[in-house]
Amino acid sequence: MRALIPDAYVQQTIIGIPDRNVECWYCADPDWIAKQTGRNGSEFRSEDPKGAFNAALEASTYHRREDALARLVEMAPLKEWIGRSSSFADFYEQARIIAKQIDCSMPNERAG
Repeated sequence: MRALIPDAYVQQTIIGIPDRNVECWYCADPDWIAKQTGRNGSEFRSEDPKGAFNAALEASTYHRREDALARLVEMAPLKEWIGRSSSFADFYEQARIIAKQIDCSMPNERAG
């Protein structure tokens, strides 16, 4: 993983690992991801929504849809993800701690 990060950004890089897979974070708010993908929220309400998520994005091993994933991250309902996914909440808290250490401004999405 380190080899993929440009040297200038190593000290500012945080890598989080979901409990199962990253699709669980994207689908932590099933109604939101359904709205973003034009699907029904029930498709994403499962212990492992990876298949439904990849089908909705038409993503595969060879067509990763990184542009679409980046747009979803930009619009992510972080408060909902924090409240619904303990692994995302832990990742978010660790990211805030590191941001403080390197004097990087990061809003507190946990605040009211």
